[in-house]
Amino acid sequence: MCEACPVDMYKATRGEGSCVPCPADSTTNGNAAAPRIAACVCDLGYEARVTAGGGRTPSLQSPSSVCDVCPVDTYKDVQEAQLCTDCTAHSSTQGITGSTAVDACLCDTGFEGDLNSSDAVCTPCAYGKYKSSVGTDLCVDCPANSDTLRPGAQSVDECMCNMGWSGALTLPESECTVCA
Repeated sequence: MCEACPVDMYKATRGEGSCVPCPADSTTNGNAAAPRIAACVCDLGYEARVTAGGGRTPSLQSPSSVCDVCPVDTYKDVQEAQLCTDCTAHSSTQGITGSTAVDACLCDTGFEGDLNSSDAVCTPCAYGKYKSSVGTDLCVDCPANSDTLRPGAQSVDECMCNMGWSGALTLPESECTVCA
């Protein structure tokens, strides 16, 4: 009597033989009777790699395929045959591997944005603003009567008092005073 392979197992040959478990960190997404290893997909935060050649691949293709954790600065938020997705420009996962959602990517210093969708971007702080932390914080205004020389400033140190004003801007509460 033939029986369907259970969930998270497959059998790629006809005739006698046993069902084979999907590679570690993969699943058949609740489907039984999987006819090939490609029916197994890597879990969230993992992507497929063929161990023989070492190359990344969107799907598990042979018994030598494995699921590797998504590298730093990438994520995989779907349980499908798909490679991990790179974080948007000017963002990172802060050294974390295996990220399972786009919001694991955080905008770098000097950039702002809430990365809650795959098309979200990190934009540089406008002139007269800076951001000294990594994350979803917004850029903050330079002290009154000061500006930056470029967009994307990363600290209050990049704020400079305007002409006719003076001061050392080393802390957010620093001030520019009118020249006497």
